[in-house]
Amino acid sequence: ETIGNKHFDNFENCIDILPIIWYNKSKKTCLEVTMEYVSVAKMAEKWGLSERSVRNYCAHGRIADAKLIGKTWYIPEDAQKPERANKKNDTPTLLQILKEQKAAKMTGGIYHKVQIDLTYNSNHIEGSRLTHDQTRYIFETNTIGFENEAVNVDDVIETSNHFRCIDMVIDQAGSALTEKFIKELHYVLKTGTSDSRKDWFAVGEYKKLPNEVGGNDTTLPENVADEIRKLLASYNELPSKTFVVKRYSTFALALAGAFLFFAIISATLLKSSSEIIRGIPPGISLPLYV
Repeated sequence: ETIGNKHFDNFENCIDILPIIWYNKSKKTCLEVTMEYVSVAKMAEKWGLSERSVRNYCAHGRIADAKLIGKTWYIPEDAQKPERANKKNDTPTLLQILKEQKAAKMTGGIYHKVQIDLTYNSNHIEGSRLTHDQTRYIFETNTIGFENEAVNVDDVIETSNHFRCIDMVIDQAGSALTEKFIKELHYVLKTGTSDSRKDWFAVGEYKKLPNEVGGNDTTLPENVADEIRKLLASYNELPSKTFVVKRYSTFALALAGAFLFFAIISATLLKSSSEIIRGIPPGISLPLYV
Protein backbone atom coordinates (compact mmCIF):
# COMPACT_ATOMS: atom_id res chain seq x y z
CA GLU A 1 0.00 0.00 0.00
CA THR A 2 1.08 3.57 -0.63
CA ILE A 3 0.13 6.43 1.69
CA GLY A 4 1.34 9.81 0.53
CA ASN A 5 4.85 9.12 -0.70
CA LYS A 6 5.44 6.16 1.66
CA HIS A 7 5.03 2.51 0.75
CA PHE A 8 4.32 -0.22 3.32
CA ASP A 9 4.52 -3.94 2.70
CA ASN A 10 2.51 -4.46 5.87
CA PHE A 11 -0.15 -1.78 6.12
CA GLU A 12 -0.41 -2.09 9.89
CA ASN A 13 3.11 -0.63 10.22
CA CYS A 14 1.63 2.78 9.49
CA ILE A 15 -0.12 2.64 12.85
CA ASP A 16 3.21 3.11 14.60
CA ILE A 17 4.24 6.32 12.91
CA LEU A 18 1.26 8.19 11.47
CA PRO A 19 -1.83 9.90 12.88
CA ILE A 20 -3.90 7.40 10.88
CA ILE A 21 -5.57 4.55 12.69
CA TRP A 22 -8.82 3.52 11.06
CA TYR A 23 -8.17 0.89 8.44
CA ASN A 24 -11.06 -0.16 6.22
CA LYS A 25 -10.21 -3.64 4.96
CA SER A 26 -12.65 -3.57 2.06
CA LYS A 27 -11.48 -0.24 0.72
CA LYS A 28 -7.93 -0.52 2.07
CA THR A 29 -7.99 3.09 3.19
CA CYS A 30 -7.15 4.87 6.42
CA LEU A 31 -9.09 7.69 8.04
CA GLU A 32 -7.07 10.46 9.66
CA VAL A 33 -7.92 11.35 13.27
CA THR A 34 -6.79 14.12 15.60
CA MET A 35 -4.71 11.83 17.87
CA GLU A 36 -1.65 9.83 17.02
CA TYR A 37 -2.05 6.17 17.90
CA VAL A 38 0.50 3.40 18.23
CA SER A 39 0.30 -0.36 18.39
CA VAL A 40 0.32 -2.48 21.54
CA ALA A 41 3.82 -3.68 20.63
CA LYS A 42 5.14 -0.13 20.37
CA MET A 43 3.57 0.95 23.67
CA ALA A 44 4.75 -2.21 25.42
CA GLU A 45 8.30 -1.39 24.37
CA LYS A 46 7.92 2.23 25.51
CA TRP A 47 6.54 1.28 28.94
CA GLY A 48 8.81 -1.71 29.48
CA LEU A 49 5.86 -4.10 29.79
CA SER A 50 4.79 -7.25 28.04
CA GLU A 51 2.30 -6.92 25.17
CA ARG A 52 -0.09 -9.08 27.19
CA SER A 53 -0.03 -6.60 30.09
CA VAL A 54 -0.76 -3.67 27.77
CA ARG A 55 -3.66 -5.55 26.16
CA ASN A 56 -5.06 -6.29 29.62
CA TYR A 57 -4.86 -2.61 30.52
CA CYS A 58 -6.77 -1.80 27.35
CA ALA A 59 -9.41 -4.49 27.95
CA HIS A 60 -10.05 -3.24 31.49
CA GLY A 61 -10.41 0.39 30.42
CA ARG A 62 -7.22 1.51 32.18
CA ILE A 63 -5.82 3.36 29.16
CA ALA A 64 -7.82 6.44 28.16
CA ASP A 65 -8.98 6.59 24.52
CA ALA A 66 -7.53 3.19 23.60
CA LYS A 67 -9.53 1.78 20.67
CA LEU A 68 -10.25 -1.77 19.63
CA ILE A 69 -10.42 -2.20 15.86
CA GLY A 70 -11.33 -5.73 14.99
CA LYS A 71 -9.15 -7.74 17.33
CA THR A 72 -6.38 -5.18 17.58
CA TRP A 73 -5.90 -2.46 20.20
CA TYR A 74 -4.53 0.95 19.29
CA ILE A 75 -3.30 3.34 21.96
CA PRO A 76 -2.80 7.13 21.96
CA GLU A 77 0.89 7.85 21.57
CA ASP A 78 0.87 10.16 24.62
CA ALA A 79 -1.10 7.78 26.87
CA GLN A 80 0.07 7.55 30.48
CA LYS A 81 1.25 4.22 31.83
CA PRO A 82 -1.38 2.93 34.30
CA GLU A 83 -0.34 2.34 37.88
CA ARG A 84 -0.38 -1.28 38.98
CA ALA A 85 -3.60 -2.05 40.84
CA ASN A 86 -1.71 -3.87 43.59
CA LYS A 87 1.09 -1.33 43.86
CA LYS A 88 1.91 -0.56 47.48
CA ASN A 89 2.78 2.81 48.89
CA ASP A 90 6.57 2.87 49.14
CA THR A 91 6.45 5.28 52.08
CA PRO A 92 5.33 3.50 55.27
CA THR A 93 3.27 5.40 57.80
CA LEU A 94 4.48 6.16 61.30
CA LEU A 95 2.09 3.55 62.67
CA GLN A 96 3.38 0.88 60.28
CA ILE A 97 6.95 1.61 61.32
CA LEU A 98 6.10 1.50 65.01
CA LYS A 99 4.22 -1.79 64.66
CA GLU A 100 6.98 -3.39 62.60
CA GLN A 101 9.74 -2.30 64.98
CA LYS A 102 7.66 -3.30 68.00
CA ALA A 103 7.05 -6.79 66.57
CA ALA A 104 10.72 -7.18 65.67
CA LYS A 105 11.85 -5.85 69.07
CA MET A 106 14.14 -3.57 67.07
CA THR A 107 16.58 -1.30 68.88
CA GLY A 108 17.81 2.06 67.66
CA GLY A 109 14.67 2.92 65.69
CA ILE A 110 11.81 5.31 66.33
CA TYR A 111 9.92 2.72 68.41
CA HIS A 112 12.93 2.41 70.71
CA LYS A 113 13.22 6.21 70.96
CA VAL A 114 9.50 6.74 71.58
CA GLN A 115 9.46 4.18 74.37
CA ILE A 116 12.42 5.67 76.22
CA ASP A 117 11.84 9.40 75.64
CA LEU A 118 8.09 9.38 76.30
CA THR A 119 8.45 7.21 79.38
CA TYR A 120 11.26 9.30 80.82
CA ASN A 121 9.54 12.65 80.23
CA SER A 122 6.13 11.44 81.35
CA ASN A 123 7.41 9.91 84.58
CA HIS A 124 9.84 12.75 85.24
CA ILE A 125 6.99 15.27 85.11
CA GLU A 126 5.14 13.11 87.62
CA GLY A 127 8.07 13.21 90.03
CA SER A 128 10.11 10.14 89.10
CA ARG A 129 13.78 10.43 90.02
CA LEU A 130 14.99 7.96 87.40
CA THR A 131 17.39 9.43 84.87
CA HIS A 132 17.07 9.07 81.12
CA ASP A 133 19.89 6.50 81.10
CA GLN A 134 18.26 4.50 83.89
CA THR A 135 14.97 4.53 81.99
CA ARG A 136 16.76 3.31 78.87
CA TYR A 137 18.54 0.59 80.86
CA ILE A 138 15.25 -0.75 82.22
CA PHE A 139 13.71 -0.82 78.73
CA GLU A 140 16.71 -2.45 77.05
CA THR A 141 17.64 -5.02 79.71
CA ASN A 142 14.50 -5.38 81.86
CA THR A 143 16.77 -5.14 84.90
CA ILE A 144 17.53 -2.43 87.45
CA GLY A 145 21.29 -2.59 88.08
CA PHE A 146 21.64 0.70 89.98
CA GLU A 147 24.59 1.12 92.31
CA ASN A 148 25.24 3.31 95.33
CA GLU A 149 21.86 5.00 95.31
CA ALA A 150 18.38 4.44 96.68
CA VAL A 151 15.67 4.03 94.06
CA ASN A 152 11.95 4.42 94.63
CA VAL A 153 10.31 1.10 93.79
CA ASP A 154 7.23 2.89 92.43
CA ASP A 155 9.41 4.75 89.92
CA VAL A 156 10.74 1.47 88.56
CA ILE A 157 7.31 -0.18 88.47
CA GLU A 158 5.64 2.76 86.75
CA THR A 159 8.48 2.96 84.23
CA SER A 160 8.02 -0.70 83.32
CA ASN A 161 4.23 -0.24 83.21
CA HIS A 162 4.60 2.82 81.02
CA PHE A 163 6.38 0.74 78.39
CA ARG A 164 3.33 -1.52 78.31
CA CYS A 165 1.03 1.47 77.99
CA ILE A 166 2.86 2.72 74.91
CA ASP A 167 2.51 -0.73 73.36
CA MET A 168 -1.22 -0.54 74.10
CA VAL A 169 -1.38 2.84 72.36
CA ILE A 170 0.32 1.44 69.26
CA ASP A 171 -1.96 -1.62 69.22
CA GLN A 172 -5.05 0.55 69.72
CA ALA A 173 -4.15 3.05 67.00
CA GLY A 174 -6.90 3.32 64.40
CA SER A 175 -9.67 3.22 66.97
CA ALA A 176 -11.45 6.15 68.57
CA LEU A 177 -10.13 7.40 71.89
CA THR A 178 -12.57 6.16 74.55
CA GLU A 179 -12.98 6.46 78.30
CA LYS A 180 -12.60 2.67 78.52
CA PHE A 181 -9.17 2.90 76.92
CA ILE A 182 -8.12 5.81 79.14
CA LYS A 183 -9.12 3.78 82.20
CA GLU A 184 -7.18 0.80 80.92
CA LEU A 185 -4.07 2.94 80.53
CA HIS A 186 -4.40 4.18 84.09
CA TYR A 187 -4.98 0.66 85.39
CA VAL A 188 -1.88 -0.71 83.68
CA LEU A 189 0.23 2.29 84.67
CA LYS A 190 -0.61 2.07 88.38
CA THR A 191 -0.78 -1.71 88.79
CA GLY A 192 1.68 -2.94 91.42
CA THR A 193 2.45 0.51 92.82
CA SER A 194 1.92 1.55 96.43
CA ASP A 195 -1.05 3.65 95.27
CA SER A 196 -2.84 0.52 94.07
CA ARG A 197 -2.82 -0.82 97.62
CA LYS A 198 -4.66 2.18 99.03
CA ASP A 199 -8.36 1.59 99.66
CA TRP A 200 -9.37 5.08 98.53
CA PHE A 201 -7.24 5.08 95.37
CA ALA A 202 -9.35 4.15 92.34
CA VAL A 203 -6.96 2.39 89.98
CA GLY A 204 -8.47 2.29 86.50
CA GLU A 205 -11.62 4.06 87.66
CA TYR A 206 -12.81 7.61 88.17
CA LYS A 207 -12.03 9.28 91.46
CA LYS A 208 -14.17 8.56 94.48
CA LEU A 209 -13.30 11.66 96.52
CA PRO A 210 -13.56 15.37 95.65
CA ASN A 211 -10.28 17.23 95.34
CA GLU A 212 -8.53 20.29 93.93
CA VAL A 213 -5.47 20.89 91.80
CA GLY A 214 -3.24 23.89 92.41
CA GLY A 215 -5.96 25.56 94.41
CA ASN A 216 -8.51 25.09 91.61
CA ASP A 217 -11.70 23.10 91.99
CA THR A 218 -12.17 20.03 89.81
CA THR A 219 -15.24 18.17 88.61
CA LEU A 220 -17.17 16.44 91.37
CA PRO A 221 -16.84 12.63 91.37
CA GLU A 222 -20.49 12.10 90.45
CA ASN A 223 -20.14 14.33 87.35
CA VAL A 224 -16.86 13.03 85.96
CA ALA A 225 -18.30 10.28 83.75
CA ASP A 226 -20.72 12.62 81.93
CA GLU A 227 -18.10 15.32 81.50
CA ILE A 228 -15.48 13.00 80.06
CA ARG A 229 -17.98 11.52 77.59
CA LYS A 230 -18.83 14.98 76.31
CA LEU A 231 -15.15 15.83 76.08
CA LEU A 232 -14.26 12.68 74.14
CA ALA A 233 -17.22 13.10 71.78
CA SER A 234 -15.94 16.57 70.89
CA TYR A 235 -12.34 15.37 70.63
CA ASN A 236 -13.14 12.45 68.33
CA GLU A 237 -14.80 14.81 65.86
CA LEU A 238 -11.41 16.34 65.05
CA PRO A 239 -10.34 15.69 61.43
CA SER A 240 -8.19 12.63 60.85
CA LYS A 241 -4.42 13.22 60.93
CA THR A 242 -4.99 16.74 62.25
CA PHE A 243 -3.87 17.79 65.67
CA VAL A 244 -3.92 21.51 66.29
CA VAL A 245 -2.07 22.66 69.42
CA LYS A 246 -4.89 25.00 70.41
CA ARG A 247 -7.43 22.18 70.24
CA TYR A 248 -5.18 19.87 72.19
CA SER A 249 -4.68 22.52 74.87
CA THR A 250 -8.45 22.82 75.24
CA PHE A 251 -8.71 19.04 75.58
CA ALA A 252 -5.91 18.94 78.15
CA LEU A 253 -7.40 21.70 80.29
CA ALA A 254 -10.86 20.14 80.22
CA LEU A 255 -9.50 16.74 81.15
CA ALA A 256 -7.46 18.32 83.91
CA GLY A 257 -10.63 19.83 85.30
CA ALA A 258 -12.30 16.45 85.35
CA PHE A 259 -9.42 14.99 87.39
CA LEU A 260 -10.49 11.47 86.51
CA PHE A 261 -8.18 9.50 88.74
CA PHE A 262 -6.70 10.42 92.06
CA ALA A 263 -3.26 10.56 90.49
CA ILE A 264 -1.10 12.85 88.41
CA ILE A 265 -0.50 11.45 84.91
CA SER A 266 1.60 13.28 82.34
CA ALA A 267 -0.15 14.38 79.17
CA THR A 268 2.62 12.74 77.15
CA LEU A 269 1.01 9.30 77.41
CA LEU A 270 -2.48 10.42 76.43
CA LYS A 271 -1.14 12.82 73.83
CA SER A 272 1.01 10.11 72.28
CA SER A 273 -2.11 7.96 72.01
CA SER A 274 -4.00 10.61 70.10
CA GLU A 275 -1.04 11.47 67.90
CA ILE A 276 -0.21 7.90 66.93
CA ILE A 277 -3.89 7.23 66.23
CA ARG A 278 -3.91 10.30 63.99
CA GLY A 279 -0.70 9.27 62.24
CA ILE A 280 1.70 11.99 63.31
CA PRO A 281 4.92 11.67 65.32
CA PRO A 282 4.34 11.72 69.08
CA GLY A 283 5.90 14.59 70.97
CA ILE A 284 6.39 15.82 74.51
CA SER A 285 4.01 18.23 76.24
CA LEU A 286 3.21 19.80 79.57
CA PRO A 287 1.79 17.71 82.43
CA LEU A 288 -1.89 16.93 82.58
CA TYR A 289 -3.70 16.27 85.81
CA VAL A 290 -6.16 13.42 85.35
